[in-house]
Amino acid sequence: MTHRFGRFGVVFSRMSNVDDLLPWDRNFYSDKVGGGTLPKALEAFGLLNNGHQINYGLGLWLGEYRGLRTVEHSGGTFGYRTELLRFPEQRFSVIALCNISNADVEGLARKISDLYLEKQLKSDASASASHGAFPNPVTFAGTFLDSRTHMIYTFTNKNDDLMAWGATLRRLGPYEFSDLVGNPIVFKSVNGTMTATLTLQGQTFFRETGYLIFI
Repeated sequence: MTHRFGRFGVVFSRMSNVDDLLPWDRNFYSDKVGGGTLPKALEAFGLLNNGHQINYGLGLWLGEYRGLRTVEHSGGTFGYRTELLRFPEQRFSVIALCNISNADVEGLARKISDLYLEKQLKSDASASASHGAFPNPVTFAGTFLDSRTHMIYTFTNKNDDLMAWGATLRRLGPYEFSDLVGNPIVFKSVNGTMTATLTLQGQTFFRETGYLIFI
């Protein structure tokens, strides 16, 4: 099913279900569809015109979770959130389909992975945070302005978790968190003003104060 909507042009989205997503997931291992090259092409890192490599392939985010390589993408439309998270080397995948628009599907997929891949995953820094070793996430909550693009980004504290983009951000260290696909966000207080830096494989997206810096 294809939808057409939006103020600024045509937006397309594809509706799917478990019966569709399961054979799609299996094809990354069987390689039956695509002439033997499709899975590798989809999972190849993107390359910008300036030569920078980014962690987005052909419609797939390429990252890592607790030391294991991941391939994933989420989606959503009116009242729905979805996520397909794969661990290629472990041949393990999680498909999360939720019929509520504020579901943290990325977080749910990772919690399921924690259960099934417990012995293979590295220790999570969030465990240290829960014992009071790290600053409370309320320290980093607030509205951040990207002065280059004039976009506003908001981080909130919920039950001692830092939230953004409708999901809980995984903690990597005292002042460092991961975005939804594994890119590090580092917070720093500069002259009493909190700043944040998101690193996307060398590519600068936005920089500033009260503010967010993407490099």
